[in-house]
Amino acid sequence: MKKMKNLFMAFLVATLMVPVLDALEFNPNTSLETLKIGEATVDLTACTENTEATDPTYVCEVEVPYNAGKLTLTATPKSGASLSTQSADLVSNGLDYSNLEENGKSSFSIIVEKTSETSASYTINVTKKEASKPYLKGISASVGTLSPNFAADNYTYNLEVPYGTKKVSLSATSDADVTIDGIGDVEITDGDVKVIKLTRGSATTSYEITIVVGENPLIADIEKELEKEMTDDSAITISDYSDSFIKFVYTKVLEGESFIAKQYTVSITKDSTAESVITSLKEAMKGDSDLSILLPDNGNVTDENLEAIKKDGSEILIPTDSDVVWVIDGSKLTDTDKGFNANVSVGEEVAKELADKINKLLNPKDKGLIIDFEHSGNLPKGTKVIVSVQDRFAVGDVLSLYYYNEKTGKLELAKSNLKVTQYELDGEVEDVVIFELEHCSSYVLLPASNNAQTGVTNVLFYGILALASLAGIVLLLKKKAN
Repeated sequence: MKKMKNLFMAFLVATLMVPVLDALEFNPNTSLETLKIGEATVDLTACTENTEATDPTYVCEVEVPYNAGKLTLTATPKSGASLSTQSADLVSNGLDYSNLEENGKSSFSIIVEKTSETSASYTINVTKKEASKPYLKGISASVGTLSPNFAADNYTYNLEVPYGTKKVSLSATSDADVTIDGIGDVEITDGDVKVIKLTRGSATTSYEITIVVGENPLIADIEKELEKEMTDDSAITISDYSDSFIKFVYTKVLEGESFIAKQYTVSITKDSTAESVITSLKEAMKGDSDLSILLPDNGNVTDENLEAIKKDGSEILIPTDSDVVWVIDGSKLTDTDKGFNANVSVGEEVAKELADKINKLLNPKDKGLIIDFEHSGNLPKGTKVIVSVQDRFAVGDVLSLYYYNEKTGKLELAKSNLKVTQYELDGEVEDVVIFELEHCSSYVLLPASNNAQTGVTNVLFYGILALASLAGIVLLLKKKAN
């Protein structure tokens, strides 16, 4: 009897232990052989168990690529176990993460069944990786020299191309999953900045290439010829040039402190040579008189001076003690043009009282340059001024000229789109702006985008205010009438 009792107890224990043993088999090491999402393998040994759940439950983490879309799902149970019907369908259909953002998370479950009564579930948390920063592997150009030498983590380059180059083909390489914009055939001019942009998912990188066009070899050849023409008291220099013209300035020292300065423009073509340009220049200079306008202390350019310039018929440059040079074009003068006072104050030379009034209207960040002409009234036709803006504005800056209206105490736009350029006179190159001037008064040069208080702005403001007030009055009258 005791033996039967022991056998019964052994059977009972064995029977009760079967579910327990089955349940114990459900762990990451025994229930699933493998679990893969696309090329990403889930590390089942790193899954954590939810001990509060009735059935064995595990939570697993996995990352998929930033550009993951439709992915296959592979789930292989251990021998003796199988996937639930729902899990089998999930494996069959795969997973789609096309709409999941980078760093976004999504979850799904896999249920593995051992028997009809026992099962284990896996909750898989999927994180979509963030795209890594893209880099170039190389840059090349069909024409010119790139500097400095390419390095993936250097984002700015210069591309030096020969004079006359109008188009360049840019090439670049990167990883296969990176989109590259800004390559191929591009039109170029000197100073252009071309941007090559890389995109990988949400990550972007830009490389900048500044175009540097080499000097026109014709200009270099002409300058060599001009050096041969230089004497102790005279010189011819190039002040400006383009594909269609070259501007020359002829200076000659006369008696005392007097000197002559004249401008000449010679047209050029792609077939022009240094010899042909010099010949054209000498033809233009033939018959010119050594006309000189030396300003007296009072700064007056007389009617007689204008008559002489008109007779000469060329452009005469009249320097002042300030950073201003007057340009009088003899070919544009008329019999009605009158002399004027050429004295002018610039910047720190301007009277403090006037400077204070104008500066109150300016934003200090704009670095305005005040110009106060002593003459008041109209100027001879075609008059230009060359104003040095050295150390205040840079070559290529676009400026606007504002007239200071003393009656209203406001600034009024006089001229716009004035580009800072370089000008050579008497062997010195300076950053200048050149513009025609019809009337003398007080002016200020400002960057094209500025925060100055102008009369136009105030007129517009008060006009809107007046219209708003009028609308209010009309509305009030209508209410009273009702």
